[in-house]
Amino acid sequence: MASNMDRGLPSGASNSLRLNNTVHPNIEQWRGPIESAAQTTGVPASVIGGVMYQESRGYDNVNTTQNQQRGRDAGLMQVNDATLVDMRQKHSHEFAGKSGHEENILAGAYYLKENYDTFGRWDLARRGYNSGPQAVDRTNAHNINPQYPDGDRDYIQHTDEFIDALSNGKPLRP
Repeated sequence: MASNMDRGLPSGASNSLRLNNTVHPNIEQWRGPIESAAQTTGVPASVIGGVMYQESRGYDNVNTTQNQQRGRDAGLMQVNDATLVDMRQKHSHEFAGKSGHEENILAGAYYLKENYDTFGRWDLARRGYNSGPQAVDRTNAHNINPQYPDGDRDYIQHTDEFIDALSNGKPLRP
């Protein structure tokens, strides 16, 4: 059986499809949609929650962002408009009846899963989520391909911290 480090998760992190009983209130309010998306996609709930916390801190009124090459990112998971359309098309049955935050969380989870299926590790999947798959250095998730400069160089470090905290009931820093 592969260890968490082999799968690109922090060593103490859970790969459960459910969140720990004790999580930050900003994530707790989204427990239902996070766990539903985890069940649907197979992405660990702590990974979805950790990415959400990095992207929006769980605030539903987060601003949309424009990035240089890929357009607008929006919502709790800061999903790119084109990515949302792509995920809806690929998984139309699972998106039926979903809208707003629930749709955004599911789209983010599917995009994480797509990156995981491509790269085989959750840290590389998160790098692809943040910087785009073309920017992933398969040898080191902390690196970003210099030809594709979008992304946060500290994204993996931060999301590792948040995934570990959500897995183990630790407080999340602001």
